Amino acid sequence: MAKSSEPKTQNFRRILTATRKHIVRNKWLSIASIIVISLTFIIATSMIGLVIISSRTISAFEKKAQVMIFFENDSAEEDILSLQDELEQLDMTESVEYISKEEALEIYKEDFEDDEALVESVTSDALPPSLGIRAKNIDEIPDIIKYCNKLKENSDNNIEEIMYFKDVIDTLRGISRVIRIGGGILVAALSAISIVLILITIGFNINAHKSEIEVMQLVGSTNNYIRIPFLLEGAFYGFVGSAISISILLLIWYGSIYLIQNNELFIFISQTFKEIGMSYLKEFNFIFIGSTIVAEIAAGTIIGSASSLIAIWKYLK
Repeated sequence: MAKSSEPKTQNFRRILTATRKHIVRNKWLSIASIIVISLTFIIATSMIGLVIISSRTISAFEKKAQVMIFFENDSAEEDILSLQDELEQLDMTESVEYISKEEALEIYKEDFEDDEALVESVTSDALPPSLGIRAKNIDEIPDIIKYCNKLKENSDNNIEEIMYFKDVIDTLRGISRVIRIGGGILVAALSAISIVLILITIGFNINAHKSEIEVMQLVGSTNNYIRIPFLLEGAFYGFVGSAISISILLLIWYGSIYLIQNNELFIFISQTFKEIGMSYLKEFNFIFIGSTIVAEIAAGTIIGSASSLIAIWKYLK
C-alpha cells in the first residue's frame, strides 16, 4: 500500500516543483498578472457592494411610507385619527399609518441606539405625531401630495410639514444605475486584461518549455501530467490576486469603521445599515468576513484556472 502511494506522492511533488518554476521563470509577468487581478477584484467587489447597499436602501425606502404628514405637537389625537380615516377612503392610498409621539420616540431610540447621549436628550414631547401614507401606485403620489397640501391650507388640521421621499428614491436609483453600468464596464475591461495577462504569462512558459514538453511526451508522460502545472499556475495567480484584494478591502473598511466610531458619521452609517438589514457591516462579524473571503478567493481561483485552460488549449496542442 505504501509502495503504490509513493509514486503518486512523487508525481505530486514534481507537479508542484514544475508549477513553482513556471511562476518564477517569468516573475515580472507573474507579478503583473497578480497586481491586475488584485485591482480587478478590488474594483469588482467594491462595485458589487455598492450595488447591493444601494438596492437594499431603495427597497427600505420603498417599504416605508412614501408621504409623511407631521402635525403640531399639541394636535389632538382624535383629529389626527379622523384625518387618517379621510385619507384611507381615497382610491389612490394603499395604507395610512398613525405614529403617535410615544411611538415616534421608540422608533427614534431604535434608530440611534448607538448614541446613548443622543437618545437620552430627546423625549416624546420633542417628536411630533405623524401619518405615513403609501400609494397604491407610485404615479399617484403627486395627486396625494396635492390633496395633502389642500388639507394643510386648512389651519384646523394642524399640519406642520409634509415630506415626500420620491426624490430620494429617484436619486438613489440614478446612483445605483451609474454604479452598475460604469462599474460593469470597468470590471469587464479589467477582467479582460487579467485574462489576457494570464494567457500571455502561461503562453510564455509553455513556449519556454516546448523542448522539455516534447521529451516528456516521447517518454510517455500523460497529457494531464504535462498540463496540470500550467493549470495550477493560473489558479495560483487568481488565488493570490483575490486574497490580496479582499485583505486590502477588509482592512480599509474595518479600519475606517474603527476611526469614525466616535463620530456623528458612524451614527448615520450604523442607522442606515440597520434599516437595510446589513448591521454586520458596522462591526467585526466573523461569519460575514469568512464567507466573503471564501467567495472572493474561490472566484479568483476559478477565473485563474479558466484562463489557464484557455492558454493550454491555445498553446499546448
